[in-house]
This record gives sequence, structure tokens and C-alpha cells, in this order.
Amino acid sequence: MKWCSTFLFLLLSANLARANEVWSCTFTDAPGSTKTVRYQVAGPQITGTGDVGGLDHFQVMQSTVFGLVGFLPIFAIGRNESVAKVGGAMLVINRMTREAMLDVALIGPSTQTVPPIRGICSNN
Repeated sequence: MKWCSTFLFLLLSANLARANEVWSCTFTDAPGSTKTVRYQVAGPQITGTGDVGGLDHFQVMQSTVFGLVGFLPIFAIGRNESVAKVGGAMLVINRMTREAMLDVALIGPSTQTVPPIRGICSNN
């Protein structure tokens, strides 16, 4: 019987969706400047607004009691460029430690490798 309750807990934890969950995350980039972003989790989407720029819509890839992982595909053609940049952004929030990481990978013309940025979040 104990295995049944453990299995049920793991099954529910692996597919946990928290309606209207809001995280405020402060990231520090390499030069030392800080940026604050508000992430709202609603169903299969994470909407980010704040200092980073416009409005980002990440798809929830995994949401458990332990953490939240979102992915944002990126396809863009810059001014005076004929080839698209292709890649994605990944958002990871550890619900236990409140640590966050935002990482972007792009392939295309004039792309630069940017290290992931880390931050700390609070759950509002």
C-alpha cells in the first residue's frame, strides 16, 4: 500500500499546475547590473514582464513541487539580414531554493554566446 501512495504523490508532483502563480525574480548579469522580471504562471504558459524587455510567453515544460521549467522558441530576422536566427530561451525556477536561471541559445548571423544569468525569486 505504501508504494501506491508514493506513486500517487510522484504522479501528482510531476504534473503539478499552479494556477495564477506569480514569481518576481531579480537577475544579475555579467557586468553586475540587475534586472527584475515578473513571471505569471497560468496553465501551460509563463508570461514574463519587466526590465528584460517586452512580453515573453514561455511554454511550461515541467512544473513540480520542486521546480518550474519553461521554454521560449526564438525565430528572428534582423534588419539587413537574409538568414534567420533560430534558438530558444530556457527559464528555470527552483521552488525549494528560490534560485532562477535564464539561458538563451541562438544560431544565425552575428550571434554571440551569452552566459546564463542567475537570480533569486520571491513567490507573490
